[in-house]
Amino acid sequence: MQTVLDKIRGGISKVEIENEIKEIQNEQFSATLAPFIERYKTVGKRKEIFVFEWCYRINQRWMVLDVLDSEKNRLRDIKTLLNMFVVLIDDISEEKNNGDLLAELLKLPSGNKPAHINLNQDDVEYLQLTSDVWDSISHQVKQFPLYKKYKDCFDFDVFQLINAVKFGKFITDNKYHMNQLEYWQYFPNSMQIIINADLDLMCTPSFEESDLSKYREMILVTQKMARIGNWLTTWKREVLSDDYSSIVLPYAIDQNIISYDDLDNPELVISKIDKSDARQHFLDEWQKLYDTSAEIGKQIQSADYIKILNRFEYLLRMHLISDDLK
Repeated sequence: MQTVLDKIRGGISKVEIENEIKEIQNEQFSATLAPFIERYKTVGKRKEIFVFEWCYRINQRWMVLDVLDSEKNRLRDIKTLLNMFVVLIDDISEEKNNGDLLAELLKLPSGNKPAHINLNQDDVEYLQLTSDVWDSISHQVKQFPLYKKYKDCFDFDVFQLINAVKFGKFITDNKYHMNQLEYWQYFPNSMQIIINADLDLMCTPSFEESDLSKYREMILVTQKMARIGNWLTTWKREVLSDDYSSIVLPYAIDQNIISYDDLDNPELVISKIDKSDARQHFLDEWQKLYDTSAEIGKQIQSADYIKILNRFEYLLRMHLISDDLK
């Protein structure tokens, strides 16, 4: 019997990949986003902006509820700004000697104004961009019609995102901190899937609050599916820069595929893992999570759980198409 995963993987041709990449790179950012993108090119840590083009394209379709048509463009912009915010703070968490800057960045969602003590000029500009990104998010989200109703969900989930970034720093500081249990517990929150789901709630008057429990439960499961897609398509780039945030690494250590000493030789790590079952193992986990989320989704009365699942099929497809490009 063909699984959903089989259908996704079997339906991606080389031509389709090439065409999709071209479409992603041809995306034109909105007037709201364009100034932030230009500033990122100057102060950001990544040489390419493909990750933002990729996110912007996905966010055009990334509404898991029947949101108001009048809010779709604003949702797309805010979700992409959130993607940028995550990239900005996450990239600093992966640096071993930039704790002062990271501390200031992580204060921003609390409403604290950034301090420039002990920061060089480059760090000041980086902090100011991140602060401006967050201020734009914070201002725009308050314009959504049901913001007050779901503000508590949004605030709570943002701080889970911050906690995930702190865990990333915990891993960066000591490779022996790696373990699969904590990766599953913390890192899915940095995918911002549940935050995006909160934003959709703020724009969907037809959603019944009595469904909120199962809605959040389903989204938390699907968030792990999104995390798998990211882990599998970014780990090679990350390991080359001593970034151990993909669960592929602790899995490979637990399975005796690699050793901690191997991490000093990234090319060897990549070679050994490529020859192992690691990729298939996590794709199988994705399918199990898909099946679990479907069972939860059937209990939601005021939202189409099939539509939600379709979004995550689309997301995995986009991850696989952009393998190692983000």
